[in-house]
Amino acid sequence: MNTRHAAAAATAVALGLTLAACSESGDNTDSSASDVSVSHIHGLGLDPSDQRLYAATHEGIYTPDSQGKPKPVGDSNDDFMGFTVAGDKTFYASGHPTSRGEDGPGNKGLIKSTDAGQTWKSLSLSGKSDFHALDYAHGTVYGYDATNGLLRTSKDGATWKYGAELQALDIAVSPQDPDLVLATTAEGVARSTDGGKTFAGGAPLWVSSS
Repeated sequence: MNTRHAAAAATAVALGLTLAACSESGDNTDSSASDVSVSHIHGLGLDPSDQRLYAATHEGIYTPDSQGKPKPVGDSNDDFMGFTVAGDKTFYASGHPTSRGEDGPGNKGLIKSTDAGQTWKSLSLSGKSDFHALDYAHGTVYGYDATNGLLRTSKDGATWKYGAELQALDIAVSPQDPDLVLATTAEGVARSTDGGKTFAGGAPLWVSSS
């Protein structure tokens, strides 16, 4: 699926999720829609194995069913914040439990699914970090750790290298260049040419002392 088609699919499912969520407060008699409650969409990704779209939300992971309606994936309705697709049925995510979610630490750290979101395994930083943005490229997990206000990178999802300290809303890594990382900030887009160790533009520049 090319970028244009992927964007169109993402827009369609996002709209469907939003409409379904809004329908709960109205007089909608469609029970399939009223069963869906979604307040925030934090991330979108296409599974390369089947080009299925997945949306990480405040109430779990959703994907369109055969009718194009959003359906939950797996049995977790936790708040999925950072989310990225790394490969066939392989996702990385972060976040924290909701009031309806499972008992556990307040921050999920980095978690991984190898069955398209049906089940998740904790990899690292459980209870310590909440990644609000994740990207996977060049065999590396890039994560914006909102709890500690810095970029981290990891090859195995368990051991991490510290990057720049900044206040980011989202991050994106160049598919061609592992050193080129963009971060969306309140002041604009910040750019790194050293894999996230430093950023220029957008927010003021900070360099990690680690």
